Amino acid sequence: MRSSHIPWMNYAHSEARQRVRITGDDSMTAFMQEDVLETALALYEQEAYAEAYAFITTAAQRLGVASARIYNFRICLANRSAQPDLALRLFAEALEKGYWSNPDQMLEDEDLLTLRDDVEFLRLLDICRGQRDQ
Repeated sequence: MRSSHIPWMNYAHSEARQRVRITGDDSMTAFMQEDVLETALALYEQEAYAEAYAFITTAAQRLGVASARIYNFRICLANRSAQPDLALRLFAEALEKGYWSNPDQMLEDEDLLTLRDDVEFLRLLDICRGQRDQ
């Protein structure tokens, strides 16, 4: 599929869309991490969670961008997209790569409320607490 036909481009608000420059060969040439997050947030605000997840995942991979913020947003979007197993896998992957988030904030995050009682989620939060307390 050519980049000009990617559905998420229609969702992005105009300011972010103006900064997107995609060549005909479907490579991203001018996205920075903040641009990726801003566009994904615009999709999130439209409750287009699956589209936002697909966008941020593809953009981060193509740019070679990884950060705790990117992972945290992907975890939230996966869970909001009714994919709690994916959210937990991403959480574990982020920790393996050395990225962790504030466990107290994650526990209270409304995007992750459905994971609150999940044994694996609680285990991963404990790992975050250990990182924070070091």
